Amino acid sequence: MVTLIQFKLEEDPLIYIHLGLIFLSLLGSFFVLLMFLVCKKLRTFAFKLIAMLSLADFLSSLCYLYAEINIKKLMNNGPECMIIAYFNSVFPMSSFIVVNLIAYLVYLTVVKKETEIDSYLCSFVGYAFGFPMIYSVIPFLFGAYGYTGKLENCWIRQRKEYT
Repeated sequence: MVTLIQFKLEEDPLIYIHLGLIFLSLLGSFFVLLMFLVCKKLRTFAFKLIAMLSLADFLSSLCYLYAEINIKKLMNNGPECMIIAYFNSVFPMSSFIVVNLIAYLVYLTVVKKETEIDSYLCSFVGYAFGFPMIYSVIPFLFGAYGYTGKLENCWIRQRKEYT
């Protein structure tokens, strides 16, 4: 494992910072998810949304970590790179959508004075994870996923690279 990372560390010492931030994100997200599973009193609707956000961030960080560790295998634009690129698109988008759903929930409860918010959970989960999974298929149709270089690893390439 060290030899796989060593390739990028010699090339760019900022990888140490990137790996450190990935581990901090994994640790923080894991802690929130662990508290959600262990403490039954925390399982309110609001904390369920926070757990959804932590799950999306945890999975996103796992993808980034996998890409950093296996950079040599991903450089050949194989199917593994395409899968990582897909998930590097899905999970950050899910995080963004969950943050927007939290803001919408605040609007519903504070401005609209709505009290029956538990009924929104299924639609929130479907929208937060389903929409990015469907939307992220579009770059597959155009062959746009692939290795992009340095810190980006595998994601959507420049247009001139896949046309």
